[in-house]
Amino acid sequence: MPTRREFLIKSVAGALIVSMPHIVFANTNNKAINATAITQVFGDGVRLIAIAVEFEKTVNKKDLSTAAFDVKDHHIDKIFVSQSTDLVEAKSGKFVILELEHSKPQNEWQETITDHTIKKTPHKQGEGKPSWVAGEKLNQTIKYKDASATVITQNITLETNAVSNLVVDNFRQDEYKDNESGKTLKYNFFIPEEQDKPLPLVLFMHDAGATSAQVTTTLFQGLGAVIWAEPREQQKRPCYVLAPQYDEIIADDDWRTSPLLDTTINLVQHLIKNTK
Repeated sequence: MPTRREFLIKSVAGALIVSMPHIVFANTNNKAINATAITQVFGDGVRLIAIAVEFEKTVNKKDLSTAAFDVKDHHIDKIFVSQSTDLVEAKSGKFVILELEHSKPQNEWQETITDHTIKKTPHKQGEGKPSWVAGEKLNQTIKYKDASATVITQNITLETNAVSNLVVDNFRQDEYKDNESGKTLKYNFFIPEEQDKPLPLVLFMHDAGATSAQVTTTLFQGLGAVIWAEPREQQKRPCYVLAPQYDEIIADDDWRTSPLLDTTINLVQHLIKNTK
């Protein structure tokens, strides 16, 4: 009959053997080499929803364990293998997707930029609400930083070194120089996959609160433009989507407008004529 000491030694050894599948992935020679932050725009702004960790070699689904990963200041909801940074599960692949709980405030990646060369700020009217004047540039505007996160796995720390912005990245950025108004207008433009027949063009014009020199601000602030380019929406209602980015107030409460309003109309006409 085994002694108490022998019994404990065998029990501990058995426990270690049983628990090995949960930690074997963290102890392999398969090194994590990159991490990509993945964001999604919601009705109230952009949020970090996942991290894609890339490994040197293929990772098998059966080797995964939630204990092998940690994301600083975030809770991991789900872990799965993928063959790319796309959020598509696979049995094996070089990417491990860490889906995150993403109920943090929508302004997590938003910052206020102050231009001290511009003296004008929103005028105040009743109840302390701002009153905008068409054609003015504001000395305080918003900008969106690239999402980032810190991942800990295999006893090493990885900082995200790339960002994938779902749907937003499907827009291309450009600028239109209007000979009539003399204005230059930055814009975001989504071109649908289906182009074998005439399709409508959706124009989204942001409000004064999203006035910014950063061309993608209008895309990150909410779903006004992005929702139309979302894959499921495109399946139902394919269309082109135009989202200009204004760096000055284009219309105010007294019905005055900036020349950029005419530039917007000219931009639409330009795209209709020149988009293939």
